[in-house]
Amino acid sequence: MIRPYILAETNWKSLKDKTIDLAILPWGATEAHNYHLPYATDNIESDYLSAESARIAWDQGAKIIVLPTLPFGVNTGQSDILLDINLSPSTQFAILNDIVEMLNRQGIKKLLIFNSHGGNNFKPILRELGLKFPEMFLSVSNWFQSLDKSEYFKPEFDLRFVCSLDEFSFNLKTNFRKTNGLV
Repeated sequence: MIRPYILAETNWKSLKDKTIDLAILPWGATEAHNYHLPYATDNIESDYLSAESARIAWDQGAKIIVLPTLPFGVNTGQSDILLDINLSPSTQFAILNDIVEMLNRQGIKKLLIFNSHGGNNFKPILRELGLKFPEMFLSVSNWFQSLDKSEYFKPEFDLRFVCSLDEFSFNLKTNFRKTNGLV
């Protein structure tokens, strides 16, 4: 079934007469997540959580669209790991500049970056773009910082060997990927 609030699944005929108030841009990274999680972990999380959030909002009448996930993030600290792909902040700025310019021109005045990668820092980029596009409302959600993890995970658990317990738990819950024999 087509989800009309997911740009990658809908078509121009369905959208051409619609009013959209908010565009959601999921942003992840392509990086190793230790030995047990896929390189696309951040992208899987961002895809799933932004789509599910959009579904809830859409069902309540929100006029939103989820843009395709940007799969590359800032990974300067892991340049020695095979196929960890780095996108420089200046490249992120250039990409966002083009997206914001297009949204602004088309009358979609709100953009939420749904960030799923701790290495991405959009705050200074959005400040600069906010000056360039004063009619736009630009915001970022780092979903992984929205809860106190100590309420859900035991502090004595050694996270060095699991990569990130919240990402591991997310993959178990959503069952997107088998985790190399651990599931």
